[in-house]
Amino acid sequence: MITAPEAVGKAERADSRGKSEFFQDASQITIIPPPSPAEDAAHAAAAEAIDLVEGRVKALFARSRGRHAKCGRAKAVFVDAASPRRGFAGRLRCKRVDCPDCERRRVVAAMRRLADACLRAEPGQVRPRVEVLWLWRGPWSRWGAVSKAVRRAGDKPGHARVRTAGGEVVVVAEVPFPGASPVTPSAAALSLASACEAELAPVRHAARLLGRWRPIKGQKRWSRIQTRLSPEAVGELARDAGAHAREIRGGDDLHAGAVGFSFPADVADETVAAFWERLNAARPTVARDKAWSMGEVGHDAEWQTSYGGNDAPPEDAAAAEGERPRRLAA
Repeated sequence: MITAPEAVGKAERADSRGKSEFFQDASQITIIPPPSPAEDAAHAAAAEAIDLVEGRVKALFARSRGRHAKCGRAKAVFVDAASPRRGFAGRLRCKRVDCPDCERRRVVAAMRRLADACLRAEPGQVRPRVEVLWLWRGPWSRWGAVSKAVRRAGDKPGHARVRTAGGEVVVVAEVPFPGASPVTPSAAALSLASACEAELAPVRHAARLLGRWRPIKGQKRWSRIQTRLSPEAVGELARDAGAHAREIRGGDDLHAGAVGFSFPADVADETVAAFWERLNAARPTVARDKAWSMGEVGHDAEWQTSYGGNDAPPEDAAAAEGERPRRLAA
């Protein structure tokens, strides 16, 4: 960041010498004014609110919670859309509303996402919000009318809503609308965080960002490939093909124990293509995948490992599951 005195000095030196080491023309200099006292106060309040939200997040993860019986059973491999030389494999979270662990992660993601929208002046920027926000709480049945009132108040104004388990809705908008009360950005962020933490309704999309606060969906970086193989078996296959594989921590979508791998430049493209072809050959059939998700078919770890190699699965294991024995392409 270049302050105003530094920019003026660079411009004077550029005028005196006719050129500058950093700028060919003094007109290219962008003078960034120092933050105003209101922005300094807003930044301090935003930092305090973020600390409070993160403290609640740590308390949520400190509590012991179970997970649904089917959470973490689906396995998938992801390949980088820009380069097939990078990928990772892991077990997916179920994201069910009745899964305690996935519900906790959904609450945490909503708390952080809503607080970020309330505390930033513009989506994706670092500058803190100085203007007040408008808060309203009422019955869920009035959400349709409130949404129309907010959208009439401006050109796609940013607003957020949280549906509670008690049949109410909490709405925060950047424009005034009938029945709303003005609040500071930090107070609005903490109000939404409290509603998410204690009262979030067990339904899909209970917490949403709307208007210009709505996240812009870009092109997906990772392409998903379903597979029967465990992440450990995929990692072994990648190592055999010459890739560097390591265990990575699970995120919001993955359980712990995921395996990331990348092929160095000295590995031939044909070897990388053959690796992905072998993984594609290990895709589950629709009937078998449905039977497995219903708990009718089990997965044997030893069979998974051998199925990922050059050897075909045992005859009795394949026959017991109603499939014809197959041999993966070398």
